Amino acid sequence: MNIGINNQQGILQARDTDPAFREAVRRHLLTGDLINLPEKFAAFVTSQQAFNQDLRNDLHRIAGNIGDLKGNAAGRAAWDRHEDILAQLDFTLVRMFSKADLNNLANQSDTTGIHRSDLLSFYRAGPVMEALDHDNNTHYVAMEASSTADARDTDRVTRNAGFLTRFTGQPAHAVIASRQNDRAVQRLVENNTMHWFHSRPPTYNLISSLQRPRYMLPAEIRRQTDRTTPLYHPHAHPGYAPQPDGRPGSRTPST
Repeated sequence: MNIGINNQQGILQARDTDPAFREAVRRHLLTGDLINLPEKFAAFVTSQQAFNQDLRNDLHRIAGNIGDLKGNAAGRAAWDRHEDILAQLDFTLVRMFSKADLNNLANQSDTTGIHRSDLLSFYRAGPVMEALDHDNNTHYVAMEASSTADARDTDRVTRNAGFLTRFTGQPAHAVIASRQNDRAVQRLVENNTMHWFHSRPPTYNLISSLQRPRYMLPAEIRRQTDRTTPLYHPHAHPGYAPQPDGRPGSRTPST
């Protein structure tokens, strides 16, 4: 580096035009940490990118696990409420099919032209039932349970109902059991082209639970007494007899 610098403008010009001068000024003005900052930041970016990718993978696995749990819960609810589903169709239950029953039904039937993967999916189908209508005619019901039903569910259950009709020669009905549907499925339901059973979650009657007799501490009794209509006030609950020590007791028959 061979530069004569006599004024501020010359310094700025040398900084812009002479790489060696610019590096010398940089090392003179900056600390070692600042000089090494670009390399450290590049390493940090690489590490953060790897961390972000691991986090995305973990979230993807968690979402998949949650989806499995919701699907299993929906399937369990469909099995538990199969009588309600048949009542909605005005049918009475004859029997529930197990996976082995479905396998045997397919093995005893003509499956020409049916892809192996479709048969495997049929064996793993949701609840499949044989039922009777009021005239004792046999019907079959294929069901697909899902937390949020989509086109894959309706396609699968429609296909399974078709297999049941093909294998038995009897009418079969496709039913979606879900808590909610996507727009495409909801249109099918509203057009009456798909049977839908609303798998509502169990409800908890908070008011009823609060009215169950229970022991209360003296402070609670005083707070109840201050209310316009105490929870366990005898006028609010005719026939309710408190115990001699003031604790809530059991109801007595009205006379």
